[in-house]
Amino acid sequence: MGSDSRAFVGQAELLVRYRYVPQPRFEIDFMVDVSATGGGVGDVAVEVKPEGFDVMSGDLEWSTSLRDGDEHTETLRLRAAGKSKTPAVTVVTRRGQGGVDLATDRLRFVIAEDIVRECRATDECPR
Repeated sequence: MGSDSRAFVGQAELLVRYRYVPQPRFEIDFMVDVSATGGGVGDVAVEVKPEGFDVMSGDLEWSTSLRDGDEHTETLRLRAAGKSKTPAVTVVTRRGQGGVDLATDRLRFVIAEDIVRECRATDECPR
């Protein structure tokens, strides 16, 4: 389950993929995969901004250097917190530390029964 975003750096394409796996106790393993094709994209910095989640493990900011064909994955364990019934995660991907924004994506979740899952078209989730 998840989604992805694409950005171009010169002739190279940066793919940022978001995945999550529901866990017990209203937790999710949230994964960010970055990969480069068609050439290198150089240094890429990723910042994860959870809203309505507590961070149980993992880094909210990290960077890597991507050459053509390289892939890198980071995983965070998040737990739904507080009274929010619709927690969210915003991920900002930049070229280099403090560089140009390549992609900004907001993934919305909903607490459904005893799990946290991504919002569906039939859910009433704020933007």
